[in-house]
Amino acid sequence: MYIEIGGQKFPCGGASFGASLIWRGIEGLELPIAGMISTCRDDGFVMREDDTGDWLRQEYGNGTLTLTNEPEPVPTEPPDAWEPLEPEITLQDILELMYMQYGLDFEEEEQNGKH
Repeated sequence: MYIEIGGQKFPCGGASFGASLIWRGIEGLELPIAGMISTCRDDGFVMREDDTGDWLRQEYGNGTLTLTNEPEPVPTEPPDAWEPLEPEITLQDILELMYMQYGLDFEEEEQNGKH
């Protein structure tokens, strides 16, 4: 299998056609490409022809050519790192908890001057 673009042939390892057109195993291609892309069997039979002008974007990398109408992906920034809040525990909070453990009333003890 190969694709032909502007009279130039590029061997092709496979293709899939759906919402995007994808050809794999292509080497030596340079973007942008224009005009028709013919997908051909090794014996020269044209199985499919696609006009590059019908597609919003062209991508080529790692031997894969993609024609798509999907918009350009918008990079998103990672969310801010979560920073734990420092607990605001005072000595009085600790004393109140200790008094509560023993069933005592901290405020009453504080008024009586027992701590």
